[in-house]
Amino acid sequence: MFIEKITICNLFAYYGKVEVEFGRKIEGKNLYCIYGNNGYGKTSFINACKILFIGTGLKETHIPENFKHFASTPTKFIKGDANYSGILNSNAYHEAKEEFYIIFEGNVQGKQFILKRAWEHVYTPQINEILEFSFGDEIYHDTEAQEKINILLLPTNFVDFFFFNGEEIGEISENLRKGLKDKIEEILKIKPLDIILNEIKKYIRELKEQQMKDNKTQEDYRFNNKELENIKERLESQQKSIKDLESDREDNQSQIQTKIAQRDKLIADTAEERKALYAQRNSSEEELQGYKNKLEDSLKSVIFAGNQELINRLGQELKALQTHSRKEDINTLNRLLPELKQIAQESLQQDLTYQKIQREFEEIGEIFANALEKMPKVLEGKNFYHSHITTTNALVLEKALIRLENTDLYYTIFSIKELKSHLKEIKARIDELQVDEYTQNKREGLEEDIKDLQAQQSSLGEKLAREIEEFKRFSLQKEEIERKIWNLEQQINTTRIDNKLHILEELEKSVNSYKTKLIDKLRAELKERILDKYKILLPNDNIQDLEINEEFEIHLKDTREKLVIIESQSSGQKQILAIAIFWALSELSNSQIPLIIDTPLGRIDSTNRRHIIQNYYAQNLQTIILPTDSEISQREYQYAKPYIARLYKIDNNADRSHATINNATIDEIL
Repeated sequence: MFIEKITICNLFAYYGKVEVEFGRKIEGKNLYCIYGNNGYGKTSFINACKILFIGTGLKETHIPENFKHFASTPTKFIKGDANYSGILNSNAYHEAKEEFYIIFEGNVQGKQFILKRAWEHVYTPQINEILEFSFGDEIYHDTEAQEKINILLLPTNFVDFFFFNGEEIGEISENLRKGLKDKIEEILKIKPLDIILNEIKKYIRELKEQQMKDNKTQEDYRFNNKELENIKERLESQQKSIKDLESDREDNQSQIQTKIAQRDKLIADTAEERKALYAQRNSSEEELQGYKNKLEDSLKSVIFAGNQELINRLGQELKALQTHSRKEDINTLNRLLPELKQIAQESLQQDLTYQKIQREFEEIGEIFANALEKMPKVLEGKNFYHSHITTTNALVLEKALIRLENTDLYYTIFSIKELKSHLKEIKARIDELQVDEYTQNKREGLEEDIKDLQAQQSSLGEKLAREIEEFKRFSLQKEEIERKIWNLEQQINTTRIDNKLHILEELEKSVNSYKTKLIDKLRAELKERILDKYKILLPNDNIQDLEINEEFEIHLKDTREKLVIIESQSSGQKQILAIAIFWALSELSNSQIPLIIDTPLGRIDSTNRRHIIQNYYAQNLQTIILPTDSEISQREYQYAKPYIARLYKIDNNADRSHATINNATIDEIL
C-alpha cells in the first residue's frame, strides 16, 4: 500500500479541509517528514488515521479496545464528555459544520483505492458512521468495506503496530511477551489455515447430519455440535485468560523480587557503608594517636613551636647578631688587648725578616701597638647593634632553630588537624546512617510497594484459581457433549460417505501438519529477523539472544544466556525492540504497509537515532514521521536527507484547534 493523499476534515485539532499530498512513489525516497511542535496536531493526525481503519464502534455499540482509554462509549468518544473533548473539532462542532471525515487515497496491488470514514447527523442522538472503500472499479460499504480493508490494506488489530506515537510504542513493547499470537498469525497469513480447518470440520458434520434418519436426531446433533463450538470458544478464551494470569503472576513475582532486591541492597549498602565508616574511624583514631605521640617527642627539642611569627623574628635577630658589632664585643676586645699586643710583639720578634730590619723599622712596631690601643675607641665611635640576647644564649638558640628546621613538627601538627576534621565528618555520617530520613523513606516506600505487589499476587492467584475451576467445569461439559455427539454418530450409517469422510479427515491432518510446520518455520525466521533488526538498531546492547515459544511469546536473553524481563528494560530499549518486531513482521508478511509514526526518537540517544533513521526509516517502505525540531534536528536531518521525499510543517493558532499542514523547506522548519 502507498498513500498518495490524506484529507482530514474537522476532526480533532484539524479545522476545515486539510489535505496532505504525498504524490507518486519516488524510488529510493520513502521518507515524509511532517514537523510540528508538541500540542500542535501530531497526535490528532495519528488518531485520525487510526480511526479511519478501526472506526469508533458506533455500529457495534461498544468502543474498540484501542480507544477505551478515551471514553466509555462510542457516542462519548465521538462527541466528548466532561473528561474528553471527542473526535469532532470543537470549533467546527460549535459552528454547526456538516462535514466530519478522513480520507486515504493511494495505490495497493497495482490498483487505486479511496478509503473514507465520515460521521453524519452529529447534532442528533442518532449519529451515523459511514465507511466507504473504493478499490479499482469496485465500491464497498460499511461492514463489507471493513472486511475488505482488513484483507487488502491493514488488519484492524494490527493498526497500533503501524500507526503509533512514541508513548504508545512503549506501551505496546511492554506487552510483547504475551497476547501476540493472534496478531502475528494474522499478519503472517496463518489465519486462513484455521478457516480451512473449520470448513473441513463443518463439512464433515454436515455429511454426517445428512445421513441421520429423522429430524429429531438431526436437530439434536446440530444443537450439540453448536454447544460444543460455544464451549470450545469459551475454553479457548479461558485458556487464554489462564495463560495471561499466569504471565501476569510471573511478571508480578519478578517485580516483587526486583523490589526485594532493591530493598535488601539499600539495607546492605547502608550496613556496608557503616562498616566501612567504623573501619575508617578506628584507623583514623589510631593514626591520630600516633601523631600525638610523635608531637610530644618533637616538642622536647623545639621552643615556641606553636608561634611561627616568633620563630621567624628570632631567626632574624640571630642573623642580625651574626652580621653586626655589639658593645659586648668592644669590652671583650679591651680585655684581650694587652694579650693581643704581647702576642703581636712576640710574633714580630720571632720573625727572621723582622729581626733583620728591626733597627731600621722600630717605629713600625710602635705604630702597630698604638693602632691596637686606639682600636676599641674607634669601634666605640661606630653604631652598635643592641640585643637582649647574649652571645651565649644566641648560640643555644641558633642550635635550637636548626633542630626546629630539621623536624617534621609542622607536618605532625597539620596531620593532627586534618585527622580531627576527618574524624568529625566520619562520626557525623555514622550518625546520619542511624537516622537517615531519605534512606528510611526510600526503604518504607519499597516495603509499601512490596506489600502492594504481594497483595496483587494474592488477588491474581485467586482469579487464576477461579479460572482454572471454570476451565475444569467447562471441560467436563465438553466431554459430556462429545459423548452425546459420539452416541448420535453411532446411529449413522456412514457407508455411503466413508470415502468422503476419509478424504476430509486426511485433508484435515495434512492441513494441521502443514500449519504446524509453517508456524515452526515462521517462528524461527521471525526470531532471526527480530534479533538481526534489534542488533542493527542497538548494536551495543546487552541482549544477545531471544526465544519465541509456540504462543509467540517473546523472551529476551543477555550475554550470559539469562532471561531478561522486557519490563525492566529502559523506555528506549523497549521502543527499539518494538520497532525491530514491526520491521521483522513487515518483511515476513511481504506486505507493504506504510508506517505513520509520531516519532519515538525523543527517548533515544543520538547514536541510536542515526541507526533508526539510516536503517529502519530508510527501507523501501513509505514512512510518514511526525517529529519535533529537537527529535530530528540538523544532525538527524543530514542522516535522513538522502531518503526524504517531502517535508511538511504543522501550524496552529493559540486555541490549538486550527491545525494546518503545509509543504515546507528545511530552512523554514529548523
